[in-house]
Amino acid sequence: QPFWRLDYSEKLLLDGDDAVAALEQELRASVAGMLVADVPVGAFVSGGVDSGVIAAMMTQLRGSPVDTFTIGFEGAVAGSEHREAARVAAHIGSHHHVLMLAPEHVLNSFERWVDVFDEPFADQAALPTMLLAEYARRHVTVVLTGEGADEVFGGYSNYRKRVHQERWTRWLGHARSPIPMFVKALPPELRKDRLLRAIAEPLPRRYRTIPNVFDIALQPLLLAPAILDATRGAPDIGDIAARAYAECNSADYLDCLLHVDTRLWLPDDLLTKVDRATMAHSLEGRVPYLDHRCVEFCARLNPSLKIRGNRHKYLLKRVAERYLPPEIVHRDKQGFVMPLTEWLAGRLSGELDQHLFAGGLEQRGLFRGGALRRLVAEHRSGRRNHAGRLWALLILERWFRRYLPEWSLAP
Repeated sequence: QPFWRLDYSEKLLLDGDDAVAALEQELRASVAGMLVADVPVGAFVSGGVDSGVIAAMMTQLRGSPVDTFTIGFEGAVAGSEHREAARVAAHIGSHHHVLMLAPEHVLNSFERWVDVFDEPFADQAALPTMLLAEYARRHVTVVLTGEGADEVFGGYSNYRKRVHQERWTRWLGHARSPIPMFVKALPPELRKDRLLRAIAEPLPRRYRTIPNVFDIALQPLLLAPAILDATRGAPDIGDIAARAYAECNSADYLDCLLHVDTRLWLPDDLLTKVDRATMAHSLEGRVPYLDHRCVEFCARLNPSLKIRGNRHKYLLKRVAERYLPPEIVHRDKQGFVMPLTEWLAGRLSGELDQHLFAGGLEQRGLFRGGALRRLVAEHRSGRRNHAGRLWALLILERWFRRYLPEWSLAP
């Protein structure tokens, strides 16, 4: 049994300016505690509200400029936030550092990346974070980051969408409704819509339909029969999500969604990414939003302070308005995610051929014949955006080549 669990049951009677002031006090206390060090401390800034608030509070608490670090992507039509990060830095008066990446930097870093993460870890921000950590270590020994804000304050657009969709899925997917059985009987290719997938699932399992790289309904069309047979009956991510959902001691659906991601997504992806990327270069990453006192306080907030209408991270943005310009506070953030949609159809396209075909992943017997080629063809033609899937496959083959170069299911 864990020695500590988040308690969502006793809500604080806070709203309006009182709630803003209380949250600001909690965040400033967390940032102040994480500024304590006998070595230089800086911050990663992505151009969004999460890291911007942290960097702004650091500057005020220190009373002098801090070092901020961001990453940009050369030639990216969309997705590079280095200009927005520079605006945050200019507003708070930090010593700002920008690392610009090109596809060639990705290619030259693959081997190091595999050694650092030690597993086929396909978070698209992992490699840029590793390179930024290496760059930042030339200037500081500790960095504060904005991880955890989305899971604590309801920042992902999926939360808002799922809360709204649940009004339909709760009714349509009711245990006595015949609709779930009808949906399950549909061919996989007709169950691509998230609402349809959610209707077919019990409530505690519905949220796991969102983050899959490879849609569970489409896996039979992609995976080789031997893989499907070997994994049939094994627990899937839905079972794990259902257990985390059941741990939440709140009847509110949003609280339960946040709890699932706090238990699964945060430790197994975001914090793994930051910890391995930074410590590989003797850089310590600290996460003020995840100080246990701050997280406990936020768990006791009314969910309406997190998502209000179509506004997510409502209360955090109210605090941010005291520190950042409105155009930063109310813009959507992306983080350090590479423009893979463009790169995999262009300057990194040849890497797909080299790693997936021509003696690569296709020959290892994990996927049905032609499945990988269909994904690549659809992405290159612009018919579908498979950037996340193709990146995961590329990472998988790089991992195989590093640790199991001769492995194959094929005879």
